[in-house]
Amino acid sequence: MYGRTKLRQDLITQARKIFKNNLKTGYAKWKNTPYRFIAPSNVEYTYQFFWDTAFHTIVLSHFDVEWAKREILSLLKGQWKNGKIPHVIFWGNELFIKNLTFFVPVTVLY
Repeated sequence: MYGRTKLRQDLITQARKIFKNNLKTGYAKWKNTPYRFIAPSNVEYTYQFFWDTAFHTIVLSHFDVEWAKREILSLLKGQWKNGKIPHVIFWGNELFIKNLTFFVPVTVLY
């Protein structure tokens, strides 16, 4: 039984390390709010993806329920006025948001 407990602790330790390494924080001027979320990668995919956040939350719920709740709330902060939660939230990229408004009306984003 000790082996299973040790394995579980090792997996939790590894998950925490990855999540902390991929944690993104900042302030989004376009949404006038601070943000904090786990990105899928700390290099290539540095935005908040709906799908990934859902799976991060499932993993977190096994060892840190409060962090899991914060991940979901972070995702909900990106909700548009029309109720849509976008597939990708570009929290810290103000330039990208300005370019996105060319395709999506500003009133929908904010």
